[in-house]
Amino acid sequence: MKKLIRHLFMGAGVVLALLVVSITGLYLLGKYSESHPRMACYGSEDFVALRSKMKEMLESGNIDGAVVERESPTIQKALDLCALGKKNESRALLMGVLMDAAFQSDEVYARKVNGTSRADGKSRTAKKGTPHGDPDHPRETRHPLKRYELIAKAKAPGSWESVTGQLTFVVNSECVPEGFHSRGWLVPNVAYSFAMKRTDDDTWKGYFYRDALQDENYFGLGTCHWDAAHVAANFTVHGTAFHQLAMLYFGEAATFEEKESYFLKSEFLKAQPDRSEVMGFSHYDPDTSAYPERYFTISARVQKAAQ
Repeated sequence: MKKLIRHLFMGAGVVLALLVVSITGLYLLGKYSESHPRMACYGSEDFVALRSKMKEMLESGNIDGAVVERESPTIQKALDLCALGKKNESRALLMGVLMDAAFQSDEVYARKVNGTSRADGKSRTAKKGTPHGDPDHPRETRHPLKRYELIAKAKAPGSWESVTGQLTFVVNSECVPEGFHSRGWLVPNVAYSFAMKRTDDDTWKGYFYRDALQDENYFGLGTCHWDAAHVAANFTVHGTAFHQLAMLYFGEAATFEEKESYFLKSEFLKAQPDRSEVMGFSHYDPDTSAYPERYFTISARVQKAAQ
């Protein structure tokens, strides 16, 4: 019996020692984070959300390793800005990474938006007609036919100030000269907002046309064909936007599956004066399942609609 008691005390001593070491380690890690702002920023909500979103995009095939490599310097710059206390500038860069990631890789852009390669080595200088029109101010199609519906759901802990749809159009790469860039993209692009109507407590619907813009030969390299490439729902409260992507691109490989993100209830309930937009978390983030009471979801999807 004495031997058993001695072993029990020894076991308890080991557990206590491990507990002390763990607590000390956490304390030192916290102190290290305080003295090393980059580490503190790396573990902040913005960068955690970025990592979970990038992982989700990688696994879904919307981006590839080349995109991650190209975006790495921008992410490092955002980390530097965060460490200097410039949170707004840092967040703006991270938003740009998420919004433009799929269009920073020539191969991914070509494969998913128009099915051809911009890196095929073929010349883009052969003239095919006289250039005309302004891609920054495209003309509208008189009788559009391709009507689609955006359906968004938000189980927020309160009321929204506004809900709108956002639609970005791009043209096919074959009609664009090499080296072209516009607003960070490889091809001409324009963005529009459209109305969303509330249909029940948690659901909003809005409509748009894929063929709303008129095709033209802007560069003399052949006709540029406009198509929708980015459809999203924007929910706003306290002047801060909660942005949920519904579709990144149209095309043969496009999917119409519902996309969902997790947002912190605290960011909804309390005004964020230093943030014009907050980033959502994907289901890959372990906190969303470990602490579901801290989050609410916003989902969005696109489907064909009757004329």
